Amino acid sequence: METNASSGIAYYVVMNEADLNDMAALRQWTNLKIAFDADQIWVSNFEAYQIDAVAVKSIPHKTIYYAKAGKLYPQNSLLPARNEPALLWTPIERALPIQLDDFNHNYFGTEERLAVKLVAIDTPKEAQVMLTSLDNLREFAETAPAVRLKPLEWVLLDNTEVLIFGQPVLPIKGSMFWVSHHAILPVGYDFEWTLLTAFINKKINPDKDSWVVWNEDGTYFKIAKKAIRRLTLSSVRRTVKMP
Repeated sequence: METNASSGIAYYVVMNEADLNDMAALRQWTNLKIAFDADQIWVSNFEAYQIDAVAVKSIPHKTIYYAKAGKLYPQNSLLPARNEPALLWTPIERALPIQLDDFNHNYFGTEERLAVKLVAIDTPKEAQVMLTSLDNLREFAETAPAVRLKPLEWVLLDNTEVLIFGQPVLPIKGSMFWVSHHAILPVGYDFEWTLLTAFINKKINPDKDSWVVWNEDGTYFKIAKKAIRRLTLSSVRRTVKMP
């Protein structure tokens, strides 16, 4: 991350993605940049006066670092805590909607449309999940070696379609998806606002016990994580025989 020219020091503020709403006041500073790292949100490119402003001090759960020689030091400490991260940074005005609380919070069922939009992205993500038919899966599993299925997991959706999790994805016909936190998105698409994934997941999946599968048109459905099981030929055969 570039060093701020006016202060000579690069500052970072780090918080959990669950506390996304607490950073709404930071959007007033268009110089800031945001990145994701696992379940954390990173903010950088602060001016010296901004890091000491009320908008930062009022964030309840955060860690402030300053960078020096590739290391990050907690604010007011002379001992490094970790290496400076290599992340993909996005301008805050693009990453955050103007008002985070304008969305419809009635997330129930599986077919409601939300006030969100998926858009095509220039660099598609690598496929990690496949949607295909039960018949396609059964046909492949009958002849595939067990080692080919071993790294994969799966769940039956509606007696005709299945989701298969893991890599390498199977060489059968189906739709490909990638994983962003606890959301499953079509390959080639992402949320219009890059931080919207965490915000929506907090509203519709607060316990993080489900996968939220998104369609290109902005509809979604949820899958309980406990319903997912290892992919084996025997598990497919048992499912096919179910009435």
